[in-house]
Amino acid sequence: MPIISISRGSLRGGEELAERLAKKFDCEFISREKIMDVAVQAGIPIGRMQMAMVQPPRVYRRMGRERDIYLACVTTYLCERARGGNLVYHGHASHLLLPGVSHVFRIRVVADMEYRIRSVEAHLNLSRDKAKEYILQVDADRAKWARFLHGVAWDDPTLYDVVVNLETLGADNAATAMCEMAQLPPFRPTPASLQAMDNLCLANRARLALGVDRRTAYAEVQVRADRGVVYVSYLPQQAEVCPIVPQVLKGLEGCKDVNCSIASTSVLWIQETYDTKGDTFDHVLKLAQSWDAGVELLRYVGTESQLLPDTSGAVEPQRAAAVVHATAASDEYTGGIEDDTAPASGEDPGFADTMDELQKVGRLAGGHSFHGSPDRLLSTIRQYRRYSAIVVGDVYSSKPPEVRKRLGDELLGLLTDHLESPVVSNQMLRARVHIGPQLIIRLVLMLAATAVLYQLVFTNQEWVLNWLAGEQTGSGIWRVLRVASVAAFVPLVAYLYGTSARLILRFLRVE
Repeated sequence: MPIISISRGSLRGGEELAERLAKKFDCEFISREKIMDVAVQAGIPIGRMQMAMVQPPRVYRRMGRERDIYLACVTTYLCERARGGNLVYHGHASHLLLPGVSHVFRIRVVADMEYRIRSVEAHLNLSRDKAKEYILQVDADRAKWARFLHGVAWDDPTLYDVVVNLETLGADNAATAMCEMAQLPPFRPTPASLQAMDNLCLANRARLALGVDRRTAYAEVQVRADRGVVYVSYLPQQAEVCPIVPQVLKGLEGCKDVNCSIASTSVLWIQETYDTKGDTFDHVLKLAQSWDAGVELLRYVGTESQLLPDTSGAVEPQRAAAVVHATAASDEYTGGIEDDTAPASGEDPGFADTMDELQKVGRLAGGHSFHGSPDRLLSTIRQYRRYSAIVVGDVYSSKPPEVRKRLGDELLGLLTDHLESPVVSNQMLRARVHIGPQLIIRLVLMLAATAVLYQLVFTNQEWVLNWLAGEQTGSGIWRVLRVASVAAFVPLVAYLYGTSARLILRFLRVE
């Protein structure tokens, strides 16, 4: 069975549903209150973080360190509890705490506003107006909390696997339905999903250790892990932490090795098979060098499934009775078993060689594998930090060329539509950074055309001035022609000059 996460607004039915599911599966039930207790015991200032939510954005942005430590603490706790098998966690934004783990079944519980008002009236003994005010305030607070911790809208239905309307189904029927759905192949633990959880757990243990150690607590570091190797990237001005990080992480459970690299930002490179001899490697490396960025590898073995719809026209979650994503629909779906048992990142020579090459030049920001559908990939990426750029290389290599192109284009479009970071294909990146004969020819032609125009203007200055002044012709039609000539000439010169300048700067590797 999967890990089940249940999120809700100010609706008491969510906890009841969680308890019933935990009873049906005979597994542990963890509430948000338990998570908060764990964080408080770890010394994290929960109260100060919650108070910061009502302050201007510039105030809570200063709490970035506390936020990272909190997420590392609760994520580590959930991963360690889930290692024993079944687990049900109930709390707002619970669906965001285990990114990249495919066997997490994410449920959102909703109900009509009138139903919620009646529920609050009954349980809190409030008037209708006070109950509505309470609901709106709780929802607003939880939205701020999710935005602060994860940078996403907590009520976005695309972040869930199913949205359940308790007013329609009731707790008993909802528990029965969710129990059946939780056992579907997409939510079964697989070797790849269990490895992803181990990687996530190790990365967060390392982040927590670095956050509480006084020698590294101040450093703005990014932490990833893959099969026992911890990758830590730090800012150039904090280079002094490089020799300290291995000392802090020495003896950390599950940590076999520590890799430190310097990077002011990161470029995410998504590809199925990596090759250091390929053009894409050179283009990504050049991009990273020009931006002083690290390169994070994501080896993606995708499954062909329905891509996420455009949420701009999505049904409001409060009105949805049961919105089920494609991850839970298809009788032919095998749960990604074949994909999940594909060669692991550590067993792929191209992947390992690429990481080695990036490490040699000090540009490695981590690397890991992901097996699953495009929507799961999107959910994982959007819950990490913003990247300077995301490069999508060759994926779906086992498919025929036509299918591979279609699926690749759909994946590129999905990421472009739903991520704030710029997303480019390897072809687009090549067109931007590659300098070939075609580019040289274009530059020569642009420079020649620009030179010809300037030559004509400056060698015929007297005639041009007379034409503009209207000394030769002064009738109305000629005035119109003069205006038209200027309107056509100026944009032409601007285009030729601007294009030439841009191409020259491109040759000089100036962004």
